Amino acid sequence: MIGVYKIINLQTNKIYVGSSVDIEGRWKQHKKLLLKNKHHSIRLQIISMYGIKYCRTMSTCNAQFKIT
Repeated sequence: MIGVYKIINLQTNKIYVGSSVDIEGRWKQHKKLLLKNKHHSIRLQIISMYGIKYCRTMSTCNAQFKIT
């Protein structure tokens, strides 16, 4: 699914916002990197410091658009 998503830490309510053409695949990629402590985003790594089990991804926009 194409769209904008947010990852929420359920303990702290901190939020990471991103976009992808494959939200489900991107979430899997985020989880893999976070569990290895190798994520490019220090902010998201900090959000997940309570454990990935406390993070959830939520689609916030499912719009397709073309930039010209």
